[in-house]
Amino acid sequence: MSSEISSRKIDLSAKKISAGWPKIGYSNDSQVVDFYRREAGSTKDRHSMFYGKKLADIFIYAMAIGKNFGIKEGYQSPVTKNRNDNIDFEYIASNSEYFWMMIAVAMDEAKKNNEDVLEIFDNPREKIIDVCESYANYGIKLLIELDKKGSTADPLFGYEEKFIGILEQND
Repeated sequence: MSSEISSRKIDLSAKKISAGWPKIGYSNDSQVVDFYRREAGSTKDRHSMFYGKKLADIFIYAMAIGKNFGIKEGYQSPVTKNRNDNIDFEYIASNSEYFWMMIAVAMDEAKKNNEDVLEIFDNPREKIIDVCESYANYGIKLLIELDKKGSTADPLFGYEEKFIGILEQND
């Protein structure tokens, strides 16, 4: 495998990989759009699970939950013309953990599909962003459900409790 990698001469520097990547999108489903808009305002609310966060953070949380459960039918990545490209990729690219999480998710997906893992770098829009959006579009539905069940006495504790329940449910 190492001879295969060296013969392809792919530049794996973060700047090279992310050059020209577009904004991240999410489903145009009205419930999803409303959630992202509301949470964008909630990032300044000290009682919000997303206090001090950005939409990119919410996207990554949703992607992680979706990845934990797997892509479900009906939550595939939105068609390019029916998407909300509102999540700035620059924030994700500047956060190396998020950036490499997205790449790892796409590599795992390629491996599951018996594809050449390195080909994800040939077309990041299709091979990395779309895969991550697919997982996030499922995970955001779970975050929306979690939000509906949040504790009124201590919203953050309610989120944490339900979030752990969701993760344990899939084990």
